Amino acid sequence: MTSREPGRSFVDRLLALEGRDGILSISVAHGFQAADVHDVGTKVLVIADGAANRDKAAALAESLGREILSWGAGGGGPYHFKPEEAIEQALAELGQPVILADRWDNPGGGVAGDSTVMVEALLRHPEIPAAIGALWDPVAVAFCRAAGVGAEIDLRFGGKAAATSGKPIDARVVVRGVTDDLLVPFEQSWVSLGAAAAVSLGNLDVVLASTRAQTFSPPVFTDLGVDLAAKKIVVVKSSNHFHAAFAPIAHKVHYLDTGGPYPSDTAKIPYTKARRPLAPLDPNPWL
Repeated sequence: MTSREPGRSFVDRLLALEGRDGILSISVAHGFQAADVHDVGTKVLVIADGAANRDKAAALAESLGREILSWGAGGGGPYHFKPEEAIEQALAELGQPVILADRWDNPGGGVAGDSTVMVEALLRHPEIPAAIGALWDPVAVAFCRAAGVGAEIDLRFGGKAAATSGKPIDARVVVRGVTDDLLVPFEQSWVSLGAAAAVSLGNLDVVLASTRAQTFSPPVFTDLGVDLAAKKIVVVKSSNHFHAAFAPIAHKVHYLDTGGPYPSDTAKIPYTKARRPLAPLDPNPWL
């Protein structure tokens, strides 16, 4: 995780090494852990300025790779809170909004992004001003758009793709905002979440989208009229791509373990195609 240690200072050091002593570029490719393919895992690529620096690049790539391996489990990022733990932690923080990243229902990892686990948890605390999004549910979005802004309707949303997505939410909601295309920035790019809607269940605002994509930036909420500054808790469906855009408005950022559907524990993934040994699952012969 390059927003926290040890990844943050490691990447800073890589940037400082580039453009010096014959080294043009250094890249660390982070592999998605759920991919059961031969080359699953992290790779280090160093590009040299000409053949004369080839050996130097190879030695640097190996050195950096061994450094990553030496982190072991300590390189996996911060503690991941269970839903009730996360809410308790957020309430203990003096400022707002507290951003909670639902890493294991992240569409960027290939899952549906329609888990209702945190919706259910927040509904158990109706006094907390909160927001969550974007949940993938094109049918619910269609109903909201047909009803129009300001309409109060009975709506079933989320929890439809798999058993690990939790149960669908059945609630009386107020439609707060709709759009034909929720187009949001991500670094130098623009990402479409398709037709979208924001609905309110008391103090909880939920953003529903028609296209599966990560919650990259605050406009996922604000373009639909959700005031993030007024929220104590904001839950985003993203692993870490949200961080650059949300960190400037966040009082604190924490990470969730909502139980899936993306596998949160690498040791429990039944790899059949991955090249072994695979650190840190197997004893590491390279260190």
